[in-house]
Parts: sequence; structure tokens; C-alpha cells
Amino acid sequence: MSLRVAFLRVTIPPLLYSKYKDTKMKIREYFPLGVASGRAFCNREIETQTLNNNIQNGQHTVIVSPRRYGKTSLAQHALQLSNIPYCKVDFFIIVDERTIEKLILSSINTLIGEIFGSTEKILAIMQRYVKKLKPTLSVSANGPKIELSPSASEDPSHNILEALLMLENMLREKKQMAVIFFDEFQEISLVEKRHGIEAAIRSVAQESQQLSFIFSGSNRHLLSSMFEDKKRPLYKLCKKIQLERISKQHYYKHLNTLAKRKWNALLPNDTFESIMTFSECHPYYVNNICEQLWSQSDNLPRPEDVKLVWNWLIKLEKSEVIQELAALSLNQKKIMVAIANGLVTGLTSKDFLNQSSMASSSVIRAIESLVKKDLIILNDDKLSILDPLIKYSLKEMNWV
Repeated sequence: MSLRVAFLRVTIPPLLYSKYKDTKMKIREYFPLGVASGRAFCNREIETQTLNNNIQNGQHTVIVSPRRYGKTSLAQHALQLSNIPYCKVDFFIIVDERTIEKLILSSINTLIGEIFGSTEKILAIMQRYVKKLKPTLSVSANGPKIELSPSASEDPSHNILEALLMLENMLREKKQMAVIFFDEFQEISLVEKRHGIEAAIRSVAQESQQLSFIFSGSNRHLLSSMFEDKKRPLYKLCKKIQLERISKQHYYKHLNTLAKRKWNALLPNDTFESIMTFSECHPYYVNNICEQLWSQSDNLPRPEDVKLVWNWLIKLEKSEVIQELAALSLNQKKIMVAIANGLVTGLTSKDFLNQSSMASSSVIRAIESLVKKDLIILNDDKLSILDPLIKYSLKEMNWV
């Protein structure tokens, strides 16, 4: 058991505690805090269809959105619907180019093992398409396994290029399509020195007939620069899917379907509106609130129950919020506090500049930095804080 789960058990609101232990796993299936699948997957019908069409047509795709909007859930949902073999490469923790190389080669090994026949046959095919890489057959408790070992004398980008070309050629020979899903792809740009791995992927992707790629990541600024900067290898390689928050209308249908499953009744309208108000339709917080509400007794939740859960979440996440905000400069904190308290326009006005003791240029630099950090967003000339819990927390904290 993780420390986080243990902490939840002792801090959970009394209203919700009675049924939490008995239904946690069942409720988590409906309201996951990670990847959503099956009955937990809400809407995204247009995005799913678009991504599925891209997969079927061998079109490369980059999925862009703020953190915790469901990029990974969308990708895996569409991939499962496509019935096309795929592998996922998660770059969440990488320290150097050799780590990237290892992750990609390992995933290619797994994908090849799922698509092709006996290991002896796979080994013979692989050997026809590689020069530097060393495919070997090993035997473990789980049976025979193919290992694709990189050449230590070669640059990781060269090994990755050869491995991807080998996979593409093997897929052509079998007339089989496949997909590689790179998650947290922006992390590559933090450890790569010369964009060599990006160039290797581009070299294969632009000529591929059977292999397609999906890219996603939680840092929109870094990810966008990789695909929209003319100087970068992956410029204009992909079709882009921009994820927004799920609408209230779709949540209304989704949550009431699950309410009928739990209570055999629809959610009271004021309860539903309260969930939407606090969460601001942010997928992570909708699931977080509802996981707790659905874990209570047999009574339908009321607006005051939603408020209780939200206040509990603020206390639970307070240390993380403080840690994130503490890393900001004083000027950035001033901007965050101002937006949290409703000042979404006019931050370069004389009144605000006098009140905040900031210069107009300092305000502009602070806003630009906060946008890059994915803490605020500009829509229709209005600024807003992306994370609703941070916004509510700021109202209670005396930061400036």
C-alpha cells in the first residue's frame, strides 16, 4: 500500500468514510485519477474518431493539452478501438540519451514479439535488416525472448534509427500496420544535445508506410516548440489534436449514467452544478470529487457534500500547491493572486501597476513565464488559472 492511500484513509471526510473501504476499487473504475478506460472514459467522441482515423491511415499525431486533461487516456482508448498493434514508450523519467535508447528498443522488442511468429523466425528476419544492432535469443523462466542490443560504440540516435527502420521493414514484409505511442515526449528535449533522436524519428516517420507515431506530453510549451519550430526536426510532421475540457453537457450525461448505476436516480441539479462550479470541468478534479461522492452511503450527494469534499481536497493538496507556488518569482505570485481574485484583464493598467508596484514590462514578462509553465492561459483576451484548486487555494493564502 502506498503512503498516499494510507494518508487518504485517515484524512477522508467523515461523511464519506463509512463506505470508502468497501467500494474504493469499484468506484475507482468509474473515476480514475490516472488513465481512464471503459466506463470511466467520458465523451471525447470527436477526438477519438479523429485519432482513430489518423491511426488507420498511418498519419502521425501529436496530442496537446494542459496537464491532467486525459491525453494518455484518449490515445490508449483510440488505439484499443483501432485493433492495430501498438507499444507505449513512457519518457516520464529519463536521465540521458542512453535511457531513451533503452526505452525505445525495449518497446520495439515487445511490439515485434506480439506481431510476429516464433522467436527463431523473428531472429532470422531481424538479422536481415540490422548492421550495428545485435538481435539475440535468450531463454528465461517465461520462455524464449528476443533481445535487441544496441552498439555501445554508436550514438544512441543511430541505434534508434536502425531499430525503427528494421521495424518498418519487418512490418512491410508482413503487410502489417503498427503504432508507437510516445508519452511525455517533451522530456527528450531536456536531455538531448543535438536533436539527433528527433531527427532519427523524423527520418523514419516521413517515409514510413506501415508504422505511425503518436506523441503527447504534459508540457505544452516544450511539446509545441518541438513540432512548431522550423529549426526542429519534427516540424510539421504531425496532425495536431488540441484537447479542451469536457463540456458540462457531456458530464451531465456521463455522471447521471453513473448516478443511476449507484443510486438508481439522477443527480440533483444543484449537486451537479456544484461539482461543475468547483471543478470548473477540469477532468482530474471532476473525477477526484466524484470518487469521494460515489463512495459515500446510499444517499444522493447534496451541494454541501460537494463543498465538504472540495475543502478536503484543498487541505490534502495544500503542500503541493505551496511547493509549486513557492518556486515562482514575487511578480509571478502577484499575477497569480490577482487572477485568482478576479482580475482577468487590465493587468497592465495604471491602477494595477500602482497597486502591485510593478512595471508594465515586468507584468508582461511574468504573464509570459506563467503561460509557459502552464499555470495560466489566455482565452478571448482573458487570463485564467488552469488549475481550479490552485485558484481556490490562492484565495485563502496571503502570498503577497
